[in-house]
Amino acid sequence: SPDEFSPVILNVAFTGDTTRHEAELHQEWSGPLCVVRFERTLEELREIQSELHLVATKLDLEILWSDANEYTNKVQIGVVVIHERTRSDLDSRYGKDTIEVFPALEPAS
Repeated sequence: SPDEFSPVILNVAFTGDTTRHEAELHQEWSGPLCVVRFERTLEELREIQSELHLVATKLDLEILWSDANEYTNKVQIGVVVIHERTRSDLDSRYGKDTIEVFPALEPAS
């Protein structure tokens, strides 16, 4: 029964008008609601993820793994190493904090 799991908080994210979406959700959901606005859709994150693999060599990246993370609204990449110049290039190309990088190694000084 629904009471077994009360209270349930419905968490949803939208890229558009959160006020309108929240009003529409309240028509269907009477419980607690958390609505947040994300910058990018999951489809946009996946497009960035795919593009990163295509331009990795140009950006001086050796990508080990990648993920379009819908919960953090970021593309996460595991790389061998990343230099500060490359981090700046990623921010310029995709927007600050769009790409979360997990380097296996630190660059030699």
